[in-house]
Amino acid sequence: MSNNQGKRATAAHPFNIDNADVVFTTSDAVDFRVYKSILSVASPFFHAMFSLKQPASLGSPEPISVSEESEVFDALLRLCYPVDDPTFADLSQLEPVLEAAIKYQLDEASKLACSLLCGFAAAESLHVFAIACRLQLDKEALLAASMWKTSRNFNESSSNFSDTVAGACYTSDMPNITAACFYRLLQFCRGTPMPGLSSFISRCATSLPPYLRQQDNTDIDLLFDGDQADVVLRSTDGVQFRAHTLLFRLSGATVILDEGSCQSAPDANLPIVKVQLDSETLADLIRMVAPSPCSVSITDSRRLWSLAQVATRYEIPRIAAALKKEVRRLTPDRGLAVYLLAAAHGWKEEAELAARALAHRSLGDVYDSLMEDVSAAVYHSLLQFHHQCVVAMSEVIQQRVEGGHKQWKELSHARSATRPISVILPVVEKELYPFATASNGPCRGCGSSNTYSSNHKSCGYKVSPLLLSSEEVERALDARLSEVSTLC
Repeated sequence: MSNNQGKRATAAHPFNIDNADVVFTTSDAVDFRVYKSILSVASPFFHAMFSLKQPASLGSPEPISVSEESEVFDALLRLCYPVDDPTFADLSQLEPVLEAAIKYQLDEASKLACSLLCGFAAAESLHVFAIACRLQLDKEALLAASMWKTSRNFNESSSNFSDTVAGACYTSDMPNITAACFYRLLQFCRGTPMPGLSSFISRCATSLPPYLRQQDNTDIDLLFDGDQADVVLRSTDGVQFRAHTLLFRLSGATVILDEGSCQSAPDANLPIVKVQLDSETLADLIRMVAPSPCSVSITDSRRLWSLAQVATRYEIPRIAAALKKEVRRLTPDRGLAVYLLAAAHGWKEEAELAARALAHRSLGDVYDSLMEDVSAAVYHSLLQFHHQCVVAMSEVIQQRVEGGHKQWKELSHARSATRPISVILPVVEKELYPFATASNGPCRGCGSSNTYSSNHKSCGYKVSPLLLSSEEVERALDARLSEVSTLC
């Protein structure tokens, strides 16, 4: 909130009464004259604001600027005033009012707006779900998700992505929520148990925040021991590191030091620069700009995410290049985390590499903590690409393996209805499946023996030809996957 000068219009009744004791000016320059007593009772936020001692003024009260437009602020105030409540034709009108009510801690207005939001849940379930997730309204999110789930039939095995849970649950409103909220919606609609999770909104506590972690920074202390440092860097959580500005200059990262505030050290030996990074991220950044042996491999996705944020925010190509190299190395084992990190920061090559690595794996139940920070749009793009890969693989199996497509589908379905087909030597799987499920029966080669055997002596039936055939199919699968359109 700040003062707003210039030519302004006056709001309609009852917000145009001259003896009102406070004036709010909206972003479209409309003045609302309001009684402090009403807002003080309705909101602890305004109560605290009006409790502050104001400078004496001989004229009319100084206006207070708000970021809301007049239409939104008018509806918000009417939910607080002893007048008729406003009506909302659609969610586009209601959403900003509800958001403002939460922002200004107007509890009663928030309850009224939430009730109105629920009224739209039957007709616009996914839109209501997205609004509820964005505004941290878990009960409303659950209501909307439940209504959506009961109103639709999903087909996870369909070649049409829009028929699957991931395709049907995504709308133009979903980019406004996190991938984690979208992931939990998909799990809910699939009926997949989520142990320990009672909320669509709650962030999964997978690690401690930086200021609670114990990190050994001995390597940095030793690197800049004695007179090797020319500056002391202080993190936002108060941890100090001795460093040398030359390393930041050579890495193109001096903007981080320039943005910080500088002050003299108590002993007047080295200047102290307060940088806007937590201690864990600052320590990792120093390691990245420092020469070996201080430079170490970083495998924790949260730490890599923080460094990627720094490289992007401050536009440091050298740090970004080093991080890209690191995530490429992690792709085989940490494909989902790498994809989320790369796609969110616009690293197209690394994102595509990770997505193609994930094409051979199941994604339905896989969660990563980076989902809590990434837009649902990023995750949805991966799921759509993954589905295209699954369809492509199914087509190859159907064309090349007699009866293999049905058998492969059955095996995949037996493991989990939500998991796509994996590339696991389909011909061998088809032929050897009976050996894994029964102890006796006719030989797969000649049919004369009552004992299963992959190498039947009487007919020379062997697994080797199966392996060769399966390798041909696998090569065909890889070729077909390479033709699948890249990520958007």
